[in-house]
Amino acid sequence: MIFQTVPVPLLFAITVISHFLVCFSRAYFSKRISDSTGDYHLFAFILSLICALMIFIIGGFSIEVSCFTLMCAVIFGILTMLHMILFSVAVNFGTLSYTTIINSSSIMMTSLSGFLFWGEDITAIQIAGIILMLVCYILSTKTEELKNEVTLKWLLASVALAIVTAVIGLCQKFHQESEYSNQITMFLVITFITSAIFSFMLYLIEAKKQKKYKLDNKEKLSRKKFILTVTVIILVNAVALAFNNVINLYLSGEVNSAIFFPIVNGAGILLNVMSSVVIFKEYLSVRQWIGVASGVSAVILLCI
Repeated sequence: MIFQTVPVPLLFAITVISHFLVCFSRAYFSKRISDSTGDYHLFAFILSLICALMIFIIGGFSIEVSCFTLMCAVIFGILTMLHMILFSVAVNFGTLSYTTIINSSSIMMTSLSGFLFWGEDITAIQIAGIILMLVCYILSTKTEELKNEVTLKWLLASVALAIVTAVIGLCQKFHQESEYSNQITMFLVITFITSAIFSFMLYLIEAKKQKKYKLDNKEKLSRKKFILTVTVIILVNAVALAFNNVINLYLSGEVNSAIFFPIVNGAGILLNVMSSVVIFKEYLSVRQWIGVASGVSAVILLCI
């Protein structure tokens, strides 16, 4: 794998920036192109295929794969699709802010997984860092008023989402702690092909239900500008997602869970929050600034 010669701090920086680009481009798609569920599945289908190709190229066209890697990849792909579905359901029943808070609780399981299952060392300072990062998740999230009452459906969907998020992280770690950890390329290629298959199936179901088989054009862009915009969004997302997944999978086997999961997830949130201030000129409350400070402190403690 080409990343073996790259310093770990630089890999962390690349994967966090890649994660930000993924979030930013997807948000742009939803706000400027279409917020239709069917269109989102079509977007995920095209994205997954391109991402699989990108990872195949990044991995040097490696086709080495074992039955173990194949099994893990299919499970990982299904879990990824399940995560997307549960997230949509939870946000539909409740709000993004409170769904995000419950989902962030998964960090406790993934961060402690190395210590619990793989015998990794963990210090009191790292535990403090994990707790501070959880505080960062909670405080940096916008406290918008609940649009709907807290329902059992929303709670069940949110808890299920947190569990699936944790299992996705454990699946990464499980594969990278095995003797087949070098089969990163085919693991992720199979993962995204599996995701593409499920995305296309869901797209067909939604398209048939809505009787619509083409993307919306919310901004009423000209045909040429619309095609160019969608193409750029998909390519940026695919390249960033490919690097994000390859680096994350590699680092999950190279860095202790107590350091890897909080930093990768927390730094992404911090970057998104700060970009909202710098790029979109949004106002942060005192509560959110405390959350940002907690996140920065957490990263420092985890790196000691």
